[in-house]
Amino acid sequence: MESKIKWQTGEPNEPGIYLVTTRDGFVSYEKYRKYGDEPARKTFHAYHTEIIAHCRFSDIEPYKE
Repeated sequence: MESKIKWQTGEPNEPGIYLVTTRDGFVSYEKYRKYGDEPARKTFHAYHTEIIAHCRFSDIEPYKE
């Protein structure tokens, strides 16, 4: 079984939990939350790092035998 991740460039603008690629070349996960009328902002691991691509966790298909 092969699973492909459909990366989108830039930072997400919707709240949620995302798999992210950072400018430093790391892959991590990040939680985005909304604060009032502002766009969603990162709140977790990569707070001080630039996100260059993202994929929402719910868009990744689970492994199936």
